[in-house]
Amino acid sequence: MDDDEWDGGDTAGGVESDLSRATLAGRNWRQMDHLKGKEVFVGVDEAGRGPVLGPMVYSAFFCLTGSEQRLKDLRVDDSKKLTEADRERIFGEFHTDDMQHHHCGWLVRPLWPQYLSAKQLSKTCHMNLNELSKGTVMDMLQEALDAGLEIKHVYVDTVGHAVAYQKQLTARFPSLHGNITVTDKADSKYVVVGAASIAAKVSRDLLLRHWVPEEPSKRDGDGEYGSGYPGDSTTKQWLQDNYHPVFGFPSLARFSWGTVQKLLEDNNGPALEWCDDQDDEDPSQTHMTQFLISAPQDKKNTSQTKKGPKRGPRGGGEVMKRSGFFTARHMSIVTDSEW
Repeated sequence: MDDDEWDGGDTAGGVESDLSRATLAGRNWRQMDHLKGKEVFVGVDEAGRGPVLGPMVYSAFFCLTGSEQRLKDLRVDDSKKLTEADRERIFGEFHTDDMQHHHCGWLVRPLWPQYLSAKQLSKTCHMNLNELSKGTVMDMLQEALDAGLEIKHVYVDTVGHAVAYQKQLTARFPSLHGNITVTDKADSKYVVVGAASIAAKVSRDLLLRHWVPEEPSKRDGDGEYGSGYPGDSTTKQWLQDNYHPVFGFPSLARFSWGTVQKLLEDNNGPALEWCDDQDDEDPSQTHMTQFLISAPQDKKNTSQTKKGPKRGPRGGGEVMKRSGFFTARHMSIVTDSEW
């Protein structure tokens, strides 16, 4: 759907341009400064933890004490129990002048696939998904406190062991001792967490809807990604259709997910050497540099001259189009004599 089709009415479409300007630009989407000095309940939840495509999105939702009934009147619930239309309707209601200026606020933070993959695959600063989630929650709560919000109680949908997680948050925020609740299915138990789940889910959906790839990819109509979950046949097909023999997949994919790694193996993709991998080189491995600089062979097949494009890196005769990754970064082929 094009931006000019949204009429700004009582659906989530009325806020799509705001989200595009903020979250799509890589910044947090923040609507809470008007709550400075006011007492609030905080609900925290995420969307997109399991998918192989797209960001995981966290949201902290702030509800003024005494305004919980307003959320219940909107029929706020766990986003997974609501239809897409109901989620967007409720999210749109959050943006009415009455709600966002007198009853609630929020903070949305996307964790992009590149970030998730880099952290999970790093050997020097490795973090698993639970650690990334907890760190994000702590960052959001600190941001709310720094903004001057008076937090009465925090409700968090757990990752991992709830009791241990609650102790970690209490140790990090001693001023909130006794006012932090971490539990499973919090989005069904506490309306403010349900609101956070809706904000996270709708935000993630909008991010995927407006995803602009930095590399060529096949996109054939609405729903081309499927749900993004590894078991979704449409998602699997999108990954198969967008496989690249050198770079693997577009940046929408999470390379740290087993589904992507298996597809790389099944397609005989190149072995990757991560930038922090200090192990001795295995001569049997195919390194990325072999695809960037070819050894001198037949000039007709290995040179990229004004007369024609470079040939395939594996000795094949087919013409291989140079990836946009190089041209976008103004990278050119060099020889040893040019170093």
